Amino acid sequence: MTMLSPLDELAEKWGSGKAAHNYLPLYWRHFRDLRETARRVLEIGVSSGDSLRLWEEFFPNATIYGVDIDPECRQHASERIEVITGDQGDPDFLASLPGDLDVVIDDGSHRVAHQILGVQKLLPRVCDGGVYVVEDLEDSDYRRPVLEFLKGLVDNVNYWPKGYSGSDWQLLNTFPEDAGWWDRNVLGVSFYRYIAFIDKGPNPQAGEAAHRLRRQGDT
Repeated sequence: MTMLSPLDELAEKWGSGKAAHNYLPLYWRHFRDLRETARRVLEIGVSSGDSLRLWEEFFPNATIYGVDIDPECRQHASERIEVITGDQGDPDFLASLPGDLDVVIDDGSHRVAHQILGVQKLLPRVCDGGVYVVEDLEDSDYRRPVLEFLKGLVDNVNYWPKGYSGSDWQLLNTFPEDAGWWDRNVLGVSFYRYIAFIDKGPNPQAGEAAHRLRRQGDT
């Protein structure tokens, strides 16, 4: 008999639709080491507020930010849940959102342009050791641009210095000045059916260490 994770139990309690998509085992895999240390969690897409309540209980020490274009979603605010009204397709709005985030989950409009823009604008606002999630990436002609964009991050993870011949392996442990921000800060990308997880952190570094990169001094 398969044991349920705490996320499965909370989804049953709050009725989150994430259970129906089989996302919960993947969220548990990527979030369990962040459960006590996360301080700021942001989800794009509020709807009925079920997911916000799930995250509020799962991350006991975090403020949960919900983002939605519908002002009616503000009714789901609580002591640790803040609901922010705005358009995720507006770069200026995304730039106004809280920074130093431990977790970002894009379960909003599901529009390809919005999903790409979200990663571009919000991943830099995620702290080292944090995770950015993009939901609902079913393989279709419509979805192809965002899938190709996310797969392109694999090239950043596996940055290869220009002109490097392979003679000095030490160059693979420290990046030269011409390495870009995305080369230096995308630690890993995990793809599953219809969902992707991006680990934010200093590259190069062993992937398993990503979840141990927490703010100094946090308890």
